Amino acid sequence: MTDAPRLAVSELTSGGARVPTGARDQSLLPEGEGEQREMDMRFSSITGVVAADEKIRFERMIFRATRGNCFVRFAEIKQPITDPHSGEQIEKCVFIVFYKSLSIETKLKAICDAFSAHRYSLPDMDDAPSVD
Repeated sequence: MTDAPRLAVSELTSGGARVPTGARDQSLLPEGEGEQREMDMRFSSITGVVAADEKIRFERMIFRATRGNCFVRFAEIKQPITDPHSGEQIEKCVFIVFYKSLSIETKLKAICDAFSAHRYSLPDMDDAPSVD
């Protein structure tokens, strides 16, 4: 029996492929493509306010429509808010949904419209002047 399989496994696990020391710091991607890949890894988000009694249905609808490809978080608003249409005091929750694709964005916007959720835009966190 040869030691070839054992040597191959040890090279893979220890990173023992013999690479010149200067080549380890070089990117394997063509010039400029690394920045594009970094932008592809970013998530988009939709934020807004939805009625507190609709929170569970809203979250379930998002999960089902996007097949679980979203990350949703809620926070309760401590004071009741006056509904502009009916004039009543309503308990509401703030939500933020993180997603990756444009098709999911269109589904999320349709769900927000169906639940009468008011959407708000957040500034890009990379743009420091707009955040301040």
